[in-house]
Amino acid sequence: MRSLSVIIPVFNEEKTLKAVITGIKLFQPLEIIVVANGCTDHSSTIAKENGCIVIEHTEKLGQHSARVEGAKKANGDVLLFLDADFALPFSELQQFLTSILFGNCDVTVNKNPKEHSSTEVWKKLVAEWKGHKECGKGSFCKAPFALTKEVLVKSDFIKSTYSVEAFIETLKVAGRIEHRHEIDTKTLNRFRPSHHNGFFHKISCSEKRVIKEHVESISKELLRDKRGGYKDVGRNREILAIQNYNVQKGWGVRSTLYDGQQLSVIVPAQNEAKYIKSVISQARQLEPLEIIVVINGSTDETEEYAKSLGATVVLFENRLGHDVGRGVGASLAQGDILLFVDSDFTIPAQDLFPFAKAIQSGIDVALNKQIDPLTHPVPLWKYALNVACDHKKLETSSLVAVPHAMSKKVVESIGYNALAVPPLAQCKAMKEGFLVEAVHAVDVHTLNAIRLRGHFAQQGYPPTTELIVGDFFEAIHYLAKL
Repeated sequence: MRSLSVIIPVFNEEKTLKAVITGIKLFQPLEIIVVANGCTDHSSTIAKENGCIVIEHTEKLGQHSARVEGAKKANGDVLLFLDADFALPFSELQQFLTSILFGNCDVTVNKNPKEHSSTEVWKKLVAEWKGHKECGKGSFCKAPFALTKEVLVKSDFIKSTYSVEAFIETLKVAGRIEHRHEIDTKTLNRFRPSHHNGFFHKISCSEKRVIKEHVESISKELLRDKRGGYKDVGRNREILAIQNYNVQKGWGVRSTLYDGQQLSVIVPAQNEAKYIKSVISQARQLEPLEIIVVINGSTDETEEYAKSLGATVVLFENRLGHDVGRGVGASLAQGDILLFVDSDFTIPAQDLFPFAKAIQSGIDVALNKQIDPLTHPVPLWKYALNVACDHKKLETSSLVAVPHAMSKKVVESIGYNALAVPPLAQCKAMKEGFLVEAVHAVDVHTLNAIRLRGHFAQQGYPPTTELIVGDFFEAIHYLAKL
């Protein structure tokens, strides 16, 4: 059996420390290392009296830095990290440690509850990104967790600033990770009102800290590739810098529906002859100043049909790629309100009207209201970005999905280029202080066409998912620089 070193960061835990030490001694560890940092009580004395190795710092180091200090001194084959503010039941800790102590895995993390909290989604996304989906929502953010000395030495754990960064570095070198045993630390952990002050859609101080650690740790990995290794899949962003487009003007009306403001409807289209007539017909009922159809890479009658119905047509011989057409259309729009729809399915006018009216009423960005199950990477990322921008109430609502609308002033502020990367555009709008709301629910999942080439893959993510996930990494890259 492998030898065990136990590392316990301590900050004024004299009431619980002895029980923690007594409980872990039942495992006959090689050593118990207590890192007393910023203590003004008797924690250090208690640790010494109970035979622990005590590392003392007068200043408070923070949980992860204290763990690193203890890890530097550890001599065991396995390093177990515990918290000092509650003792874990022997039977549960025994199950937790058995596999790693007998050489059956390299890392053991606690299995977190099934619910998706604001922080748990981030943990799950990090593990999946680094190819360890089996970790679930396990991480180094909370004890207990354990890793071998070999993994510690091979990784940059000691050099890391955050627990999330340490976990990412560990995932790079660890072979076998166990995430089978759940120890209920939430019930055992002491309630701190100043830390756990989240309610309804408000994110607590504790959650904000953990989310910030994830954003900054991920951003360090994005220095080489801001898309996190995910491809851009044929997106021609350079076209947005040209501004000299092939445009045939259509017709529209000056409406009184929007209290003096005017509406532009933007419709990217590629070989959408089947639906383009009905899409334009529904949009006409909103009394737009213009309907801008950005036709790219089409070989069917899309152009002919759009022109015949009076749309302003912007024509590109080659395919622009996902969402680039939004930026092109927005750069040409004359309206105060910009409504974005797709052309591969038809949304009734009564489901489009609330988005335009929301902008007229003072909302800056009006999203399709979505509360999707957090079982797929895309809704997980939508929710993760929203909570990172302190917009938890948006759930999984996102500019990734149509229909949505925004004011011309938002587009001018965040830049037309940003519209080609919807999560980046939304992140910019939220962080620049614009009012972003989910205003109306339209079930686009049912309406949207399934494309075998874009939505399926034999291994890894399908191309469309890879594109969208990469877009969210670009948003995180931007967010971390603020």
